[in-house]
Amino acid sequence: MGSNVYGSSQLTNGIANQQKVVILTFDDGYKSQYSNAIPVMDKYGFKATLYIVCNYVGSGDNRMTWKEIKSLQQEGHDIASHTMNHNDLSKLPAQEVEYEVAQSKQCLLDQGINPKSFAYPFNGGSDDPSVINTVASYYGLARTATDPLAFLSCDSSDCTANRYSIMGWSHDSERKNNVYDDQQMLERFVQVVNSQNEYNANGVNVVPILIWHKIDNSNDEYSTSIDLFEAEIKYLYDNGFTVFTMADLVYDDAGKYLKISGSDDGAPIKNQNNFAARVADVEEDTALSTKDGLVTADAESSGEDDTVGEEETPTARDYDIISDKDETKLVEPPNSQSSFNDNEADETESQLPSAILQFLDEP
Repeated sequence: MGSNVYGSSQLTNGIANQQKVVILTFDDGYKSQYSNAIPVMDKYGFKATLYIVCNYVGSGDNRMTWKEIKSLQQEGHDIASHTMNHNDLSKLPAQEVEYEVAQSKQCLLDQGINPKSFAYPFNGGSDDPSVINTVASYYGLARTATDPLAFLSCDSSDCTANRYSIMGWSHDSERKNNVYDDQQMLERFVQVVNSQNEYNANGVNVVPILIWHKIDNSNDEYSTSIDLFEAEIKYLYDNGFTVFTMADLVYDDAGKYLKISGSDDGAPIKNQNNFAARVADVEEDTALSTKDGLVTADAESSGEDDTVGEEETPTARDYDIISDKDETKLVEPPNSQSSFNDNEADETESQLPSAILQFLDEP
């Protein structure tokens, strides 16, 4: 078994042409990210971006310490800024916005960390030109959280918003808003990460940027169970996704577009669809099977299938049936690489709980 796993230093020309790409991010500096999420990602050789709220660091047992954060940076994870106090920037006067944005960068610099990107708390200010201009004075990129896919092209004469309002997908908000259980959430996760397929047939034009908060079994609103998180990360590994961090995104000043660092792709194809159309694209074929028959309104209205060309995209159902029966594994892509022992990854499959591996056995 192998995977496509590349950190910034491992990228070579053409690597992004493998098309199945994803960026992993975590917000707010929770201790469970360090104690529960990172060990899972270590099994598969994946790295992530962690957005840190400076005044949260070390403030109680549920937040990471600076020592832990710096150790993650040394291990190759990307550490980035999420303000000083996690305030909604759209509700602050200009002077306080400046403080939250600028001082949070200085705070990280004081710890020997030079953040490349910024994330807006509550998405606040990500559509406000004055807030965006403040963020642009200190960071190369900024991420918000309102769309499953980040389109890399710019469709307007002013491309500032494309660079400083990069779309991410909040795993926890989606779960909360739809009252998904682990079974439903894994299916939705699979749909989101594969929604890029129709756009990336000719290079990387879109990237799913995934956002988690707590990784624990607390059942809090913004918590993902450890079992579910491991099943999601294992799905990415088994299905040949190339995992990046936000530090791997770069902005081409001449062409006015975002791209994956180290890629020899040309400019991404411009997206001609509006926001509503993009959301509809992501929601295709999402009639989730649940005990209560819960289905989103967008999913009910979508009648498209989940195939791209002649190749069928593996679904959560296909994935779990294969994992459960331990039959022929999904074929790994060519040029697959691994930064750890393959036997270790094989062992983790049997360690996943039956509640995840067998959750689709019901008719």
